[in-house]
Amino acid sequence: MNAAMRRAARQERAYARSRRPINRWLQIAVVAGVLVLSALAAFITATDAVYWYLTLGASAAAVAAVVFMRRRDASPLGLVLILATAGMANLIALPTGTGSKLVLSLILSLAFTFMWLFNTFILNKHTMRLLASPLNAPVLAWCIVSVVAYVWSLIMRDPLLYVARSFTIVQVAALVVNILLPLQMLLIINTIGVLKYDEGVLWLKRMVYVVLAIAAFAIVGEILGLPFVNRFYANGIRGLFSMWAFVLAMALVLYDSSLNNFMRAVLLGIAGAWFYRDFVQHSGWLSGWLPMVVAGGVLAFLRSKRLFALTMVVVLIYIGLHWEELYLRIVVSNIEEGSMSRLDIWAMAMTHIKRHPLFGMGPAGYAAYYMTYNPLNARSTHNNLFDVVAQTGVIGFAVFIWLGVSVFAMAWKLTSSQKGEHTFEEGLAAAVTAGCVGGLAGMMLGDWVLPFAYNQTISGFDNAVFTWLLFGAAGALLALRTARDAGDGATA
Repeated sequence: MNAAMRRAARQERAYARSRRPINRWLQIAVVAGVLVLSALAAFITATDAVYWYLTLGASAAAVAAVVFMRRRDASPLGLVLILATAGMANLIALPTGTGSKLVLSLILSLAFTFMWLFNTFILNKHTMRLLASPLNAPVLAWCIVSVVAYVWSLIMRDPLLYVARSFTIVQVAALVVNILLPLQMLLIINTIGVLKYDEGVLWLKRMVYVVLAIAAFAIVGEILGLPFVNRFYANGIRGLFSMWAFVLAMALVLYDSSLNNFMRAVLLGIAGAWFYRDFVQHSGWLSGWLPMVVAGGVLAFLRSKRLFALTMVVVLIYIGLHWEELYLRIVVSNIEEGSMSRLDIWAMAMTHIKRHPLFGMGPAGYAAYYMTYNPLNARSTHNNLFDVVAQTGVIGFAVFIWLGVSVFAMAWKLTSSQKGEHTFEEGLAAAVTAGCVGGLAGMMLGDWVLPFAYNQTISGFDNAVFTWLLFGAAGALLALRTARDAGDGATA
């Protein structure tokens, strides 16, 4: 009996030690160490060679550091590392034997997601549960339907279909990415959403400011013409990243009353620089500025109807004064570049979807059908919505729409419940709400939310993970507020 009591006491002391918060300097050291290792690897690989052992070393160092600390905020630190490497370590990647590479952010996401699932459903299987969230059901349903679509595509594969030797690897990799990205929402909800309110909000602030720091470094590097920018940032700042940089910066300026004037000026500078980069310098690239403009309009509407009306008046005046120039830079340039051919690509996609309506052609599957039946016009749809229905059928498409509506409804509810608080939390909720609408515009123009294996390739995980983690940040904030309001998440 005494031995059992002593053993229980030792376990209790060990558990208490594991719950001690990480020293702030240790947190900084871990993040800085991974980024420095990433930078060194980037410079070493300046000849475009990819050294797989450096990638494995950086990944192992990051994961091992977090596991070694064994504290309650180890997993939130992992989320910060995923964001940092997605934006600042694009060069480091593992070869896959195909035209794609395993980027560092994807490797870390796999590692931390596995750790979370293992701890939740294996080590704590007697008490395993997900934190209550409106996103649980649609995310899990999407994971299930994605696997079913893959199996279905194997069973229902056309007998005449030409399948390349690497196609199986590509399909499995695409399946993993399509599942892993939405799972990042549950990962952040179940790692940050379980903390005390003030502590959880602090981690959300760290995540947001990591995104803004990446945005600042990248845009300054481009302005100054620094040669390392493309090598470090090129992949991570593609797609919807500029939208998030703009909308997060503007949301904090408009909502967070705790900011001083200097910080407001810095954030306005970040937002203005990214808007100038994408709308003025690269106006022909719709994917760059249209999601940003749409999200900005929604953000203005959420902040104030008067601000929205004023914004619309300014936009209309600008369009009226620069109509011919805008028409040439946007409409004519897109027609000349062949953007209208996407209509033909979508029509071709529909012919294959009609033959595989229930669960589609599986992850990355329609590429094989294009190569078999339309080899002279085998191009990706450049449209995430078409990608979803082509890969998972109408059933998967319905689940994906359910998932998207759930994210928007959650963010809208969170924004409404905080109206007038003028806090960081209100700004984050408004930014995610606006990002949902802007993200929809981005999905119509490219594979920026779920990267297609034969377009961005799975390396598109670098820029896509920002969207899913920020969606999840709103879910974590909702969990924190729910617990606080119920009396279970008192401030630290």
